[in-house]
Amino acid sequence: MAKVSSVIGLVAATVGLMGASAAHSATLSGSVAVDNTATVYLSSDLIASIGEEVLTNASGWSSASTFSGAAISGSTMYLLVDATNGYSLAMFAGDFNIAGSGYQFANGTTSLSTNLNIADWMTSATSFATAISAPVLGGANPNGSAWAWGTLPVAGQSIWAYSTDGASGPGHAYFVATLTSVTAVPEPTTGALLASGIAGLVMLARRRRNNA
Repeated sequence: MAKVSSVIGLVAATVGLMGASAAHSATLSGSVAVDNTATVYLSSDLIASIGEEVLTNASGWSSASTFSGAAISGSTMYLLVDATNGYSLAMFAGDFNIAGSGYQFANGTTSLSTNLNIADWMTSATSFATAISAPVLGGANPNGSAWAWGTLPVAGQSIWAYSTDGASGPGHAYFVATLTSVTAVPEPTTGALLASGIAGLVMLARRRRNNA
């Protein structure tokens, strides 16, 4: 009975090891250029809260504002960009990357840019919660090119929340991108250890029946 108990303990420990190996561990980094200022949040919902900011006071096209090491947790998280222009249209360009395991953007990869697919972003001129429209591309802006606001410091096109015809806008733009968890696959050595423990438990059970 003691031997059976020890094997059961081995199996339980192995299952725990598998859980630890499969645990998600990931962080988010990003580079943002904006007209005129922006705050970037990593949130579990569409309500930007104090303490969820990963970048504050990002400003202008002349240099990129960056952040790194923002911890990702939960099954779904939202990358929220609040761009503000004091008198007209607000827009931004950015590159974002997930480091570690267990998460991806809605595009199925760990990289997201404003120049690849505008369908990866939703936007609104009112709030994050009402961001249900695709943004408008502001035009091609390869890395280092000159534009109306100077040199764009990140690779990508700018995205706008509404018309890019230069008409006066509300001065606020809310952009939303989604991060989701993916199933982690246990390492082969962990699976083999679990199988070995189960096999040992079966052998002991058979031996006990034969000795009975």
